[in-house]
Amino acid sequence: RFGPDDSVTRAQVVVMLMRAEKVAEPPFFPDNDTSWTDVADGEYYTAALNWAFANDVLSKENSEVRPNDPITREELCAVLSNYGSRVLGRDVSSDEDRLGRYADAGSLSEWARSVASYCVEQGIIGGASELNPAGSATRAETAKMVLAFFDGDTPQAPLYKSHSIAVGQGDATFVELPDGRTMLIDAGPADAADAVVGFIEERGHDA
Repeated sequence: RFGPDDSVTRAQVVVMLMRAEKVAEPPFFPDNDTSWTDVADGEYYTAALNWAFANDVLSKENSEVRPNDPITREELCAVLSNYGSRVLGRDVSSDEDRLGRYADAGSLSEWARSVASYCVEQGIIGGASELNPAGSATRAETAKMVLAFFDGDTPQAPLYKSHSIAVGQGDATFVELPDGRTMLIDAGPADAADAVVGFIEERGHDA
């Protein structure tokens, strides 16, 4: 029985990742013990949790690991993002504007916005109309997200963005196209030049 709709625990997720990393338990953590108050020595997940904390893959709250708690979808995004950046050396930066496509993006925890944005951009999460960040990740969802993380999915295309720049009397519109090109439409009056240039450079473009 696979139990596709069953919840996945925090411990189970790090066991999956440690196995994917092919870390052998005996030489890596010979004693398979722990100092965490809510983690028992010698559990099937103890070495994996030690590995996860040693690599900053999993976070803890008030010294509690909560190994048997269901992992939320935003927590799973954080674990995958942390694993990608801190173990695999991936660039996990992303454009948070993509979150605007989802009506429930406002319910994301503040700490989770960047990691959810990364997962959305990479096609790891976000195929439905909602993100459901606080919902428990099911076994089927977790399998899909982990597979997409390792093997790649279809990244979401960059957004077309149009910005109105405050230039006093007059108009200035800066447009960022999905292919990386930009356009400046009507730069406003001459005395607004510094404001326009500053805005464009703040967006990461040469002016």
